Amino acid sequence: MVKQKVRYSCKCSRVDPEHTIEDGGDGWTRYVCSSCGKVKFVWIGRVVKDSEGK
Repeated sequence: MVKQKVRYSCKCSRVDPEHTIEDGGDGWTRYVCSSCGKVKFVWIGRVVKDSEGK
């Protein structure tokens, strides 16, 4: 699982909290707020090309 830190808006009291992004490789990315601990899941579809480039 790939983890990185990024600034991402949240509904908590902090204006611009830091989030930990966890990419499990299954298309879902998890954003965890460092301020309030809320978790947001974001679907990131990946385009897979076949060997013919279609």
